[in-house]
Amino acid sequence: MTTPTEQIHLLNALSGGLASGELKLSSEAIGQAIACCDAYINAMARLRRTFVNTDENHGFGNLPSGQAIGRHFADKRLEMATVLGEYIEVAERIKETFVAARQRYAETHSAHVAALGSG
Repeated sequence: MTTPTEQIHLLNALSGGLASGELKLSSEAIGQAIACCDAYINAMARLRRTFVNTDENHGFGNLPSGQAIGRHFADKRLEMATVLGEYIEVAERIKETFVAARQRYAETHSAHVAALGSG
């Protein structure tokens, strides 16, 4: 799996803006942020499916200790799927924030155009 460097740079720029207390985004930047969220969500969903769909709970032989190790790894696999699901939920909330920001941006722009046209 490759590192999504473009998305990382965008998120670093966003968090830098948030840390300074001022964040300005163009409509295009908001669209890019939404696309990055989609890419992240899709990548995490693919990875999560790998953990959910893998059923390798065979253990190591018939020894009780081997079976215990197998159960332990199966538990870890399911824990990882849960964590990835939580990451997906956070990314979806972030995406919803950008979608709402884009909508407000469009509404504000339309209101300004209407105000200029009626003057």
